[in-house]
Amino acid sequence: FKKIIFEDFLPKLNFNEFQRIAIGTVGIQKIETFKEGLENLKFYLPYIQIDIENSKDFLFQINKPKNIDVLNRNININQITKWSVMEYKYLVVNNNLIQNLLGNQFGFRLETDINTAQDENTNKSKEFVKSIIEKEIQTSIDYFDKGDTNVNTNYA
Repeated sequence: FKKIIFEDFLPKLNFNEFQRIAIGTVGIQKIETFKEGLENLKFYLPYIQIDIENSKDFLFQINKPKNIDVLNRNININQITKWSVMEYKYLVVNNNLIQNLLGNQFGFRLETDINTAQDENTNKSKEFVKSIIEKEIQTSIDYFDKGDTNVNTNYA
């Protein structure tokens, strides 16, 4: 992933043509039951109370803006995360007959959108942009590894 960004994509950028810098990721972990997905939330979102026995749908989105140090400069970033537990089906429709090919499948999903704030007047040097992207990638990885309340955005 970093090779694609830093070796393939970044060298082709015109640094005067953008306003914000963002990294977006989506990860899905296969789980056996919807209830298992809600149980996973105890680690990832420990501050959320969920009635596991009586809940059917779950989607939670939050933005936790932070200041980070980038090359000795304070930068405002948005840390948007979307957490969900989902049920999905692989369906085939043939002559008005619907077939569920694999039965019900379940997934625990995390989407991250880590980006420089809209009002941030970003330095557009290649070194500065690379440093911001590295910190945004690490922030996304930390959300996947540690959950919401354990993410450290002070990558000085």
